[in-house]
Amino acid sequence: MPETPESSERLERGELVTRHLLDGPEETPDLPEPRNRPLESSESPQTSEPSIAASESHIPTGYGAASNAVATIEERPSDLLPASQAVVPPLVEYVDPRDYVRWPRRSGPLRRFLIVAVVLLVVGVYGAGKVDTWVADQIEPTVAVGPQVEFLISDGEGTNTTAQNLTSADVISNSTIFRYWLRCPSTAKRLLNCDEEQEVAWQAGKYLLNTDMAFQTVVDTLNAGSIPPEDFSVTVPEGLTVDQIVDRLVAENPEFRREDFHLQLDRQRFESRFIGIDMLTRLKADGFRTPFEGLLFPSTYQVSEDNAGNELSILQTMAREMEIRYEAAFASTGAALPDAAGELLLSDYDIIIIASLIEEEALVDGDRPKIARVIYNRLLSGSSLGIDATTRYAVEKRPGEPLLQSDLDDPSPYNTRFVENVGLPPTPISAPGQKSIEAALSPEEGDWFFYVLTDEGGVAGAHTFATTNAEFSAAKAICQEKGYC
Repeated sequence: MPETPESSERLERGELVTRHLLDGPEETPDLPEPRNRPLESSESPQTSEPSIAASESHIPTGYGAASNAVATIEERPSDLLPASQAVVPPLVEYVDPRDYVRWPRRSGPLRRFLIVAVVLLVVGVYGAGKVDTWVADQIEPTVAVGPQVEFLISDGEGTNTTAQNLTSADVISNSTIFRYWLRCPSTAKRLLNCDEEQEVAWQAGKYLLNTDMAFQTVVDTLNAGSIPPEDFSVTVPEGLTVDQIVDRLVAENPEFRREDFHLQLDRQRFESRFIGIDMLTRLKADGFRTPFEGLLFPSTYQVSEDNAGNELSILQTMAREMEIRYEAAFASTGAALPDAAGELLLSDYDIIIIASLIEEEALVDGDRPKIARVIYNRLLSGSSLGIDATTRYAVEKRPGEPLLQSDLDDPSPYNTRFVENVGLPPTPISAPGQKSIEAALSPEEGDWFFYVLTDEGGVAGAHTFATTNAEFSAAKAICQEKGYC
């Protein structure tokens, strides 16, 4: 702020007052004592001359005193000093430029260090107690265990992944503390309340756990092993095509996927000893569907829970079962193919084709070996087989559906009713059962050339077997009369 004459004058007066207060008043000449007489009523009091007196004084007296000192002026009677010597300064405020207060240091560095150390110790002890309580609650929760949960450990799963999955399933609260507790490092044994590293031997599988379990209980349960998988059964009846088998499997087990079955079949991801080099020629046949037609043995299969969604596994099991059953049937017939099969140079695969034809034609078990003999006799004679089931397979009609003349005239190599098709169809037309395989390997002796459904002998579904055309015509009339033909 710029200095003005008025402010300069006030400052000079203020300094004068300050000196007066600090050094005492200057010497003044002796003056007569004032007369103390009462004023007459006509007199008025004289104007009093103010004098300097320090009624209040806050003077800096040392290091740490208040920085502001204020001197005030009191009015005194004007008769104490002559008017020429009276000092009448205005009210002035003295401001010490040191406008801060410093408190005296009452302690040394050591004392301050001790105070800080004690505070930190108290905070540390309190915090450590809280940490110990929290960790202990993670290791062994104070709350009651929660509801049961199914927990799955996958193949090749590591301990860290399992710990994280346990946390996600709310079985434990903290996977990090769990992993450290399992390892039990020497530097944290007291905190983790452990004695030694835990031995874990966790197998892949399903476990029944609970939420909010203690660490030790979790480890004990997992080390005890997974729950045995629950098996369920799927039944595939005889005489189904591969497509029908797939439909049946998917219907009995929703975890199977139809597209995955066909993917495995098309890419031939599984093996069968019946598929040989000669299949390269058969695969080129018109109407060919899959090399595994007729090679999946019809039976009831137990499927483990682990393989509930494994299409390749069930297909390989069924193909392997066909090999086993064929070997058993082959052994039961003297470990030799029928003479006719040897004469016709038929392979094991051809025997499966014949068995599939028997499966589709026979309705009673007693007819199977006889139907096998009719097939061999016609093959040896060079005649077409004339089996309706092959025509239905060629035109994709189900059993019982009527055949039209256009169906009989279809040139598909599978249609044995087509007169130009001589011999066996390129592949089986269905999945044959054990009895049909045995019949194909051990046909009954006879010279039959025909068979017709007539309920022969009063047995529903039984066929009449004929050698001559006349016998065939008579049997056919009965079939027509019953509405079978």
